[in-house]
Amino acid sequence: CGCAIGYRLQNDGISCEACDEHFYGQNCETPCKCGRGAQTCHHIDGCVCELGWTGETCEQDVNECLTSPCHGDHELCLNTPGSYRCECKPGFNKSSEQCIDINECQDSTICPQKCVNTEGSYACACNDGFKLDENEKDCEDINECQQAKCHDCENLPGSFKCYCRDGFLLNSTTQMDCHNIDECSDGSNTCSPHATCTDTIGSYTCKCPDKGFKGDGHECTACEDFTYGEQCSQTCTCNTSNTETCDGSSGVCTCKTGWEGRDCDIDVDECKRGTKECDDTELQICVNTPGSVHCECRYGGVDLNNCIEPKPEYTTSDIETKVKVEARFETNIGRQEFLADSEKFVEEYEKSLNAFYKEENVNGFSSVKVLSVRFGSLIIDYEIIGSINNSDSFKTDLAKCMTQLLSGKINITVLQQTQVILTVTIKDQSGLQLTSLSSSASPCYVLKSFGASCSSGKKCIDSSGVATCVDDSSDEDSSMFLLYLGVSIPFVLIIIAMMGCWIYHQKTANRVQVIRLSDPDVQKMKVCKEIPKRNFFEDMEALGPFFGQVDWPSKK
Repeated sequence: CGCAIGYRLQNDGISCEACDEHFYGQNCETPCKCGRGAQTCHHIDGCVCELGWTGETCEQDVNECLTSPCHGDHELCLNTPGSYRCECKPGFNKSSEQCIDINECQDSTICPQKCVNTEGSYACACNDGFKLDENEKDCEDINECQQAKCHDCENLPGSFKCYCRDGFLLNSTTQMDCHNIDECSDGSNTCSPHATCTDTIGSYTCKCPDKGFKGDGHECTACEDFTYGEQCSQTCTCNTSNTETCDGSSGVCTCKTGWEGRDCDIDVDECKRGTKECDDTELQICVNTPGSVHCECRYGGVDLNNCIEPKPEYTTSDIETKVKVEARFETNIGRQEFLADSEKFVEEYEKSLNAFYKEENVNGFSSVKVLSVRFGSLIIDYEIIGSINNSDSFKTDLAKCMTQLLSGKINITVLQQTQVILTVTIKDQSGLQLTSLSSSASPCYVLKSFGASCSSGKKCIDSSGVATCVDDSSDEDSSMFLLYLGVSIPFVLIIIAMMGCWIYHQKTANRVQVIRLSDPDVQKMKVCKEIPKRNFFEDMEALGPFFGQVDWPSKK
């Protein structure tokens, strides 16, 4: 008989008995050599392994972690002999079946400067100016000066200080770069407001304008005292008294009101240009003064609203005549004095002129009426009244007096001053100018300007400064002139002809000729005389007593 595997035959040779715990297999011949992971030895299969073990002898551990049996966050599978367990990853602690991060940074000694907690771990960090050394834990100082681009650098523990030279500014972000300051843009320059600021590396320059200012750029002073050009080195040509300003760049003059011209030396005559309007009446006059203009009373007075008016003209009677005169006297009276005292001048000139003509015994003279006085130098408008019965002698005497006044032989005295007359203008009865008389005027010319003349058959001659009418012999003189002309022309022609003949005979008498006596022509000549040599003036005397009495030139 035989037994199945795992059994062995009993001694009775009939019965089969299972293998004991130490053997298994055919006839229980294989001993059980089960390892630490065996649960038992099966009489048929041999070693039966506990959970977590495997192998013939159950000595080989099963790695359960290969099947990822742990499913919690931050868990790790840890294989153990015959089993496994789920544990938290490093940096986590198990709490309520959950893995919670451990904050290692709560330990103040873990890092020397800074600790940064991370999920499941931590990291050491350093303050600014330090860096981690090779162990990633300790901090060492960073020498920032090795990388700084500033001009001067001072390394400090965990920090540094950068310094920039004048004209440069430290970068506020990096604190290690120096960049140029544009003083011209940021307003930190000290240039004059009139100067041009030019930025340079680390500095700047100031320059005054090329023309119109002087200075070093930090101070630019506008040209003054009538100077211009570069550094105000040129002098303006303006008349300083008449100039408002001189352009500091070009030297162009800006004239004060009333002046013009390149140098402001030409007075603007506002009166001629009509830019000044005075009262349209005859009582006011436009007066141009250097650089200005104003209205004045023509005949005197200081109040333009109450100017002095000329006196009315004298109305002559049937037995009177008058001569209207405008006389200009040289005077040193000022304009303001004239305006204030013109009425006094009218009175004094009238008094002096009346006295003058009376003293000169002007035949038929009655009086002088001064109508007005004007300035420039001093212009007197007056009328000389006389008797019409003595009109001719009246005007003749006036002509004499007027000539003497104009020539300066006689002067009149006004206000205890000798008055020199410059010009005299004779006017017609309507006041229009007829004739202007100067110092060279003759008595006859003056008389004619009065409208007077000699009677028919007489003419005016200047005799000792007096206009005198004499018989006019101009017709007889003309007849005698024609007679003399009729006799003289033939006489002159005769003289010219005789001089020609005389010159011809002189040349013939001096000619030398060779004549052959055998010449038939000579034989035929019945008379042969030598032409005598005579003087022309002797020939003239031989013509008769008229030519002999002529005062001829030298007869040599």
